[in-house]
Amino acid sequence: MLNGVEIQPTSSLRYLGIELDENLTGRAQVDRCRKKAAALVAALRSIAGMTWGVNTFNLRRMWTAVLLPQIAFACSAWRTEGAYGMKGVEGTARRAMESIQYQALYKIAGAFRTTSRSALEICLYVPPVSITMQRLSEETCLRLHATPIESTPRTAAVHGNSMATAHRALVSPLQRLELHLSRKGIDIAKVERIRPFAVAPWWMPPETHIASTKEQAIEEHHRVIRAANGPNLALGYTDGSGTAHGVGASATTSRGDAITVLGTLETHTVYAAELEGIRLALQLFLRGDGKRNTDQPPRTATIFTDNQAAIRACAHPQRSSGQHTVREISCLVEALRGTGCHVRIRWISGHVGVAGNERADRLANDAANTPITAPPSTILLSGCRMRLRRIAFEHWTQEWADGEHGAYMRLLFPLPTKAIFELHETLPRAASSALTQMQTGKIGLPGYLNTIPRWREEQLEANPLRDPARCSCDIGNQDTQHVLLTCPGFTDLRLRVLGPPHARTRITWKDWLTKPASAVKATTFILKTRLLGQFRALPNTFQVSRTGSR
Repeated sequence: MLNGVEIQPTSSLRYLGIELDENLTGRAQVDRCRKKAAALVAALRSIAGMTWGVNTFNLRRMWTAVLLPQIAFACSAWRTEGAYGMKGVEGTARRAMESIQYQALYKIAGAFRTTSRSALEICLYVPPVSITMQRLSEETCLRLHATPIESTPRTAAVHGNSMATAHRALVSPLQRLELHLSRKGIDIAKVERIRPFAVAPWWMPPETHIASTKEQAIEEHHRVIRAANGPNLALGYTDGSGTAHGVGASATTSRGDAITVLGTLETHTVYAAELEGIRLALQLFLRGDGKRNTDQPPRTATIFTDNQAAIRACAHPQRSSGQHTVREISCLVEALRGTGCHVRIRWISGHVGVAGNERADRLANDAANTPITAPPSTILLSGCRMRLRRIAFEHWTQEWADGEHGAYMRLLFPLPTKAIFELHETLPRAASSALTQMQTGKIGLPGYLNTIPRWREEQLEANPLRDPARCSCDIGNQDTQHVLLTCPGFTDLRLRVLGPPHARTRITWKDWLTKPASAVKATTFILKTRLLGQFRALPNTFQVSRTGSR
């Protein structure tokens, strides 16, 4: 009873947009995702068909940027991946999410319903939903550890461990994600801390300037050089570099040089190295390099860097990865300002023959190629995300290589690649659907339709003496390869659309379906044959072109 009102118990409730069931299995949220997905897929069906509507590129964008985030909302809280005693629930949830993505992808691609989910994911360059949700969950865990209040869940976890005695296998979702991250080589204790506000509201940024063109930047650089005479004016050039060996930063100034090794490309980014270079230059202006007489900071210090993003970060510090370096830069700017020094940060294009910039580039490369003697004390959130994306891609690649379905498409695309979807970016909807069907092998030609028992039975009833898969030319089965390259019934059309025979001999079967120019010709040809029943309503004036807009 509450204020005289009897409150009835319920098997589930919604909290912060998540359906929680009494056993915290995630079943209620999965059921809600199913209902929401049905409405979302119906919305997709209303704006595009196989031959009409929004093009494939924008349909895919709707799924990846709008619809999938709704389905995967807060997946780090309700997914039971790896939970003790949840194997059955975990499998049910995975199959449900895979079914949801499949229902959307075959509509987006304009493919046959018999096309496998794995082939559709390759065709549209959309990773399997289980891999995507695992990555999103792990990134959520990283964000929690990157916040200043990370100590709160950490304290709760320590307290929970001290209380748990008989059920050590029962760990929280956050602890499971931490274990997954540690297995992937990410030390969560070293993840950088990102504050809600990088600097105080009254902080005054240094003077920054980004020229509109390279030529203007060089001209302004020369003007600054001519004016920089005397001990009270200091110049500096900074750069960051990333190689297979590591990530390094450098600063070369009129008061000395400095280099540093940050880590590897899996713990740091080149952008972070660019920020570190600016920090090194400011440190040299403030304290010198200890090798020359630099008792007093200069009155004006100008830093040239070839990274515009780093300049903008110094002018407007944000809540983003690399913030700890920006905070150090702001402190150094304040310290120099306290001595009466005016700091300027300007953009100079890289590799344009400016001696100082070229020297900074060489020093940064040397730093990046310097052997790392000790692991970094801090790793960037952005570097961890890059590592998780790489691991997710490797997992997808292995899953595609070992898969039982999509063998026809695997011959064309043995690895997931964004290049496959770029073929569809500017194609009309009908042409994109036809190309997808040719690539997957699931197309409305007898060579494929003969594998469908009902269609085969109907054809055999009409003509029991003829193989339903056979082409009318009686040379081979009527599949995509036969129609496109061999069938004598389309010799004239083949000459007009695909070109003369001597030009076609240099193009392989794989090239016809994977190379942009050849794929457009192949799609045009297959549509003009009028063999595909679902495309016969297209007007004779229909054009397959890659010159349209997205």
